[in-house]
Amino acid sequence: MNMKIRILLIVIAFALMGLSAEAQLKFQKCVGTATGNEWAHCIQNTADGGFIVAGTTSYNSSFDQVYLVKLNSTADTIWTKIYSGTSLDLANSVIQTSDGGYMIVGHTLSFGAGNKDMLVIKTNDVGDTLWCKTIGTTDVDVATSVKQTTDGGYIITGNTYSSATTFYGAALIKLDATGTVLWNKIFSGVGSYNGEDVLQTNDGGYLVVGEAFSNISGINVGIFKTNNAGDTLWTKVYGGVGDEYVYSVTQTNDQGFIIVGQTNSYGAGATDVYVLKLDSMGVLEWTKTYGGTQDESGSTIQQTADGGYIICGSTASFGAGSWDVYLIKINASGIPAWSKTYGGTGLDYGMSLKITPDGGFIIAGFNSTFGAGARDFYIIKTDANGKSGCFQDTAVTVFANTGTSIFHNTTVVDSGLVSSPAPVTISSAGIATDLCNNVGIKELLEGTSISVSPNPFSTQTILTFQGSVHNPSLFIYNLLGQEVKSIPVGTNTQVTIQRNQLPAGMYFYKLIEENKEVLGIGKMMVE
Repeated sequence: MNMKIRILLIVIAFALMGLSAEAQLKFQKCVGTATGNEWAHCIQNTADGGFIVAGTTSYNSSFDQVYLVKLNSTADTIWTKIYSGTSLDLANSVIQTSDGGYMIVGHTLSFGAGNKDMLVIKTNDVGDTLWCKTIGTTDVDVATSVKQTTDGGYIITGNTYSSATTFYGAALIKLDATGTVLWNKIFSGVGSYNGEDVLQTNDGGYLVVGEAFSNISGINVGIFKTNNAGDTLWTKVYGGVGDEYVYSVTQTNDQGFIIVGQTNSYGAGATDVYVLKLDSMGVLEWTKTYGGTQDESGSTIQQTADGGYIICGSTASFGAGSWDVYLIKINASGIPAWSKTYGGTGLDYGMSLKITPDGGFIIAGFNSTFGAGARDFYIIKTDANGKSGCFQDTAVTVFANTGTSIFHNTTVVDSGLVSSPAPVTISSAGIATDLCNNVGIKELLEGTSISVSPNPFSTQTILTFQGSVHNPSLFIYNLLGQEVKSIPVGTNTQVTIQRNQLPAGMYFYKLIEENKEVLGIGKMMVE
């Protein structure tokens, strides 16, 4: 092969790589209601190429309620469901089950044996309940994570509190496919334990990660490995002189484990993202922190196709202001490749992440900058390099090697948890709105239309809208989500937008009613 042909093939290969990256979907969207507050806790890929998101909403209620939203591949809403009782009900985790339906776990004050009980809801493929139950005692019981097991049943972790001992225990509960409790265990020791995430390991057993609390070492990372009957094979506790919290675990290609959370024992600032790599026996291989001078937290970690890892969380050190969604790509040794932030000037949190079939990433959390209400689901789809299309920035992440280990003896006891039916009520509400790749405007009020002309513009442009509106205001944001203009509209149906000192580039507008209802969101370009 001569040199010219070799160079041509290299050029073609790079061009195809570029086309592949461009083919990956990129968007940011909000899902929510105008009158409620929404918070997404968990997102999963679904078999049809879309997504299922579980969280909470206060729509038409003085209490938070379980909120389940089905999205298509571009995060437009297919359906929404609200599951509610007479008091507070929360969802912490959701999975799509092998029958095409969904399993949601969280906790409830509406039903159960008393105080907080674990809430377990099984639905069909359109979110209608097949069965629903609580698991708990007269004290505090919370379910934080659920996975389907290879036998078609389910494994749940969470925490349970005993007023008799004043200790929390990390709960591990095995259900069959119909929701019958087969066995339940509590991990306890010299102090309290919480269960935050669970997975079925490749050997058929289970791994639980959470927090270990003691008067000796404060709050540290607690890890429990069991066989398939829930009996402990080994336990580990890792941390430093401060406090550590852990939220997510994944089994790695080498049969070890990667864990993410937060620490104030180590790092560049107040709290940093904390990552621990363990071998198959729980022996620490390396730990790292990531962050800046303010607070950071890691909520989810996944292994990527190149053997590295992707971390989702939240940061107060970087971004457009307050808290922003934080995405960090690291290699197999924990060295950062890049990091990004997403959000506006309000509170923007990243709570859950999954790798998508196109090699990109889907993130769910909440934001208070955009959307229909004061707080909405925040759904971000990026390509493999973390590009989403708008409202993002590059973070200069500081990372460090850390690692002090502490070992506690742990005992396992039967939990004494009982289950009972929970007759939730089902309703629906909510709509998705585009923040980035708008083709026209997604209106939230029927009969309202908005246009901007000229667009692009150099000196001024006119925004015109039609429909039933009441004293709206216009807000304009730059690509970092920072507000650069606000214009009261009053009874006018046209608004002249002067360029003034705005630099050339892309901007976003949001037209909002006086009652905080969003009339429309769109793009404008300054030449």
